[in-house]
Amino acid sequence: MTGLNARQYQARVWVGNAGYSGHTTVHTLSLLESVPVFRIAQMIILLVGINDLQATLMMEGSPTEQALQRSARRFLDGEISQHEPLHVKSQVYQRAHQLLTRTDAAKVASMAPGWWYGPMRARRKDSPEVCFRTCKPG
Repeated sequence: MTGLNARQYQARVWVGNAGYSGHTTVHTLSLLESVPVFRIAQMIILLVGINDLQATLMMEGSPTEQALQRSARRFLDGEISQHEPLHVKSQVYQRAHQLLTRTDAAKVASMAPGWWYGPMRARRKDSPEVCFRTCKPG
């Protein structure tokens, strides 16, 4: 956004990231249909696909559309739907999880779903701006 606005002054650009971890194309379509700001945006760039693949793999080939639509409705209604990541199906993960919960059950129990978002957002906020082609070395 800063780079775009520095190169031209005719049309000020605002860039916002509205991503939500784990959302699929179904979730994105629900947001596009129901959130008014998308109706006035001049450009929307969507990165979709990998979460759709994960949903298909988690459902082991069963249809995903209805489950994802229910999840999207819950999200729009204010519920934060937790998506089970694909790695939890691996035997390595399951065994490691068993060992961890046996040895540190109190710590694991105290961790709310999504506990890492806060520290990761703070880390990203405090990180230096990365720029390509326009930054001088050094």
